[in-house]
Amino acid sequence: MEISSLPSETNGEVIDILNFYLERVELYKGKLTKLDEEIRQISLKRLASIVMVGLSLYGGFSTSGYLFSITAIFFGVFLYYVKKHTLAFQARVLLAELLLLNQREVSFKKGDKSVFDSGIDFDPEHSAHHLFALDLDIFGTGSLFQSINRSSTRSGRQLLAKRLLIPLTDPDEIEMRKQSIHELSSHIDWRQEFYAIGMQIGEKPKDADELSKWLSLPDFFEGRIYWKGIMLGMTFVSGLIIAYCILTAQLLIALLFMPLVINGVLLSIISRTAKEYFAHFGNRTKQFKKYADLFAHINKRKFISPESAQLHQECKHASQAFEKLFQVANLTEQRANGVVGPLMNGFFLFDLWCIYRIENWRRKNKDQFPAWINSLISIDMISSFSNFTFNHPDFSDAIIQRTGRFISAKQMGHPLMNSRDSIKNDYEVGVTSKIHIITGSNMAGKSTFIRALGVNLILARNGVPVCAEEFICSTLGLITSIRISDSLEENASYFKAELIRLEQLLNQLKTGQPFLVLLDEILRGTNSDDKRLGTQSFILKLKQFNCLVLLATHDLSIGKLEQEFPEYIENYCFESQFTNEGLSFDYKLRKGVSSSTNATFLMKRMGLID
Repeated sequence: MEISSLPSETNGEVIDILNFYLERVELYKGKLTKLDEEIRQISLKRLASIVMVGLSLYGGFSTSGYLFSITAIFFGVFLYYVKKHTLAFQARVLLAELLLLNQREVSFKKGDKSVFDSGIDFDPEHSAHHLFALDLDIFGTGSLFQSINRSSTRSGRQLLAKRLLIPLTDPDEIEMRKQSIHELSSHIDWRQEFYAIGMQIGEKPKDADELSKWLSLPDFFEGRIYWKGIMLGMTFVSGLIIAYCILTAQLLIALLFMPLVINGVLLSIISRTAKEYFAHFGNRTKQFKKYADLFAHINKRKFISPESAQLHQECKHASQAFEKLFQVANLTEQRANGVVGPLMNGFFLFDLWCIYRIENWRRKNKDQFPAWINSLISIDMISSFSNFTFNHPDFSDAIIQRTGRFISAKQMGHPLMNSRDSIKNDYEVGVTSKIHIITGSNMAGKSTFIRALGVNLILARNGVPVCAEEFICSTLGLITSIRISDSLEENASYFKAELIRLEQLLNQLKTGQPFLVLLDEILRGTNSDDKRLGTQSFILKLKQFNCLVLLATHDLSIGKLEQEFPEYIENYCFESQFTNEGLSFDYKLRKGVSSSTNATFLMKRMGLID
């Protein structure tokens, strides 16, 4: 069934993203309405066919046996409409997911940040002690993760989070990732359907780990090979007895009862072991079906970029394998059926046959399983990056330099801000100086600027377009000290927490690896004189390391360091202006030390002081 009649490729043209999603919302609403009517018609035809089955049966018994042939025809028609109803309902579920996705994209574009996963569950594990996660809003409402993440698997979601926390470092790998992202960015239908397929079936947090544990378990029949012979023998005996009863048209209770007793005894011997085995295998029917459908969707298209083509090749046969595993898992679930399970076990040792089929699948596929899953979640992650790329057609590809230690940007803004509200600035660091002191009054834009540089660097190192007309950089590491909080649990005061953070920063720099260091008003937990002296001394200490440094500060006296060390240090500033209407900001970066302050002005305007 066709899902979308909109162009599935954008051919690189810049489009109005909000209107694009609005059009898709209307498209899917219309398709759902049409499909609902189709489902209603199918339901009526299905009902009519089963009624005709009943009437023809009645006629066959009451008038003529010839009507039984008509019964068969109507029953075939009924089965046809049952199948058609199932497929139509599956298509409806997919359409509903696609509609919801596009509605969320519209809401997100309009500023509602609650509609997509914020990744807040990653915060406790990573943000507090990570080199930059908390300071650069990697997770949480309005975060980078929330803007990017459109993962359809939990493992893909985790891989995306990992890549935002640990971006790529190899320029060749970054370039390959860039090609993969751009290849998928224009294939809107494919990406959205991939997401919708995955979202139809939720995953539990421990599913991936439990699946890995199951794969690593020893073969059930290891040391029990004789059970295969018992299973085959008793199945053959039961089959002969049932066939004899059918052929002789005799219901020989004693004969039929014999395999039930023998098999019952046999199953009691291994019941505990079998129960543990099925507990490890778990109820994974929906999970396997999800994987089978996602792999089938991957196989629908041909990938051109080297990385994506390699991933596609690695999971080429995964769809069929997972479809078979889904069928086995579905069959295994029938053990819980109060009628089918006991009868099948009683006659054919059904539990052992299920285990045999599972083990047969695992023996054939477990070595390929990790590569399949890694390929799936990598494509899942790339799809999220591609969606972000599509949603920001005004962003540009970064140019990654193999040598040097610098960043040069033209018209750079913050990637998480609305483009209409974001003021762009030209900027470079590491070209003529390695340490920049950025002064300015409250709300002038210092913190936003240094965060913009950090977030764009993360995007660049992931091969994702950045918020700039041009962005050239080397593969710098990143460490920040912007938001510091005290910790009652760790018995750390605010000042102590600052010192611990700065110590962590220095330990990273001592490795000799190149870093971009972003600092915002350090040593706020002490008095003014101590803060100024400590800040100056710390900045001078950073001269000896392989790093670029941006320090945002209100303390204009720190700017005097440029006069003493002009070969290392430069001053930049953001200014505010007082007008008849009040305080205003242009958020433009300038050379030099700020000449404006606004704290007293704002306090007077708010009536806090006279």
